Amino acid sequence: MKISVIVSTYNGSKYIVEQLDSIRTQTRPADEVIISDDRSSDETPAIVTDYIAKYSLQDKWTFAVNPENKGFIKNFLDGAKRSAGDLILFCDQDDVWENEKIAELEKVIVDNDADAAYCLLTTIDSDGNFVQDGPNRFKKVRGKGEVTKLTIEDRMRSGRSSGLALILKRDLLGEVEKISTKYEIPHDLPVGLIATVNGKYYQLNKALVRHRVHTNNVSSFETGIMDSSKSLNRQIDSRIFKIRELKALLGEYSDKLTDKQREEAQKAISMHESAIESLKNRKAGKLIGSLFKSNNMVNKLLTMRNIVYVIRKK
Repeated sequence: MKISVIVSTYNGSKYIVEQLDSIRTQTRPADEVIISDDRSSDETPAIVTDYIAKYSLQDKWTFAVNPENKGFIKNFLDGAKRSAGDLILFCDQDDVWENEKIAELEKVIVDNDADAAYCLLTTIDSDGNFVQDGPNRFKKVRGKGEVTKLTIEDRMRSGRSSGLALILKRDLLGEVEKISTKYEIPHDLPVGLIATVNGKYYQLNKALVRHRVHTNNVSSFETGIMDSSKSLNRQIDSRIFKIRELKALLGEYSDKLTDKQREEAQKAISMHESAIESLKNRKAGKLIGSLFKSNNMVNKLLTMRNIVYVIRKK
């Protein structure tokens, strides 16, 4: 299978070389690397151009600056549509891939006939130091590589699909773009949604990406409980995206759900809407009460984060 890596850059001069190094030194090299810059005002374009020349990567690596700023979602999707790979991996500009990331995720796809899969993450700070309070704080991030098939409930209950950890079949791109555009959600969310509905979404229990968290990156809200409790907008946004994803599930795939799944999804939407009101009004009572409600499509850890935020702000 041919593999394409899609890199989106925007004012990423500080960390881009380290990320590019981790792509170039993969044990299973990418067949194609497409780097799209979204009108950076720093030295990112010059750094990337020089990097490709330095390592004579012109045959497999391409770089272009967009004629206008597209935003990270469209930048990723447009890059993916220009690619030729059977399998696609999205890549941020400031993370670090472990050397075996491509090889191990490709193996998950091939061995399981999967539509998509993702690995776990470790978290590093702006200086590259590991951070304990990260997105996988409560997971075995140094797992043995077990592969788990995920259900629709697993997907709806979890956080974002973390595009930086994903691998997907090219065949999903059209549907991914349609749902991302129609429901106004980031490009990584539909990947997990579509793949779980098809019964072909897998988690590799091994951390293969060092996710760098700093003040400028898009996914910085995905850190741990204490970090994510600092911003009301981030708390609310996580709920809004989950509501939109649930509405996409019901709007596009209702015929593939059981009666119980449809009911759980509707209730989950109501629970998320109630949580947003509690956050806006700084009321912890209903949030605490929701911890005792059973719904397989709602993540109680997210509710705990919300409660921490409200209590800290009182």
